[in-house]
Amino acid sequence: MQVLVRDDHPIVASAIPMMIESALNAAVHIVHDYQHATAIASHHPDIGLCLLDIHIPGEDTRAGIGALQAALPNARFMLCLADI
Repeated sequence: MQVLVRDDHPIVASAIPMMIESALNAAVHIVHDYQHATAIASHHPDIGLCLLDIHIPGEDTRAGIGALQAALPNARFMLCLADI
């Protein structure tokens, strides 16, 4: 399984992938913005799960999620509001 994690907090962006990699034996792609997320999605269309922090200043969340859904139509999405 391949997982995409989008978060702008360094601790969260490193801790969540470590847990996912060991628990699910998954390959994890870590990104900090929707532009990079969409680029990764275009190169890895088999990503099955996207974990997205929806509160990142300066990002258009609705447009970003829409672009990811278009790029990964079979993926599951989990939206998180991580305001540390």
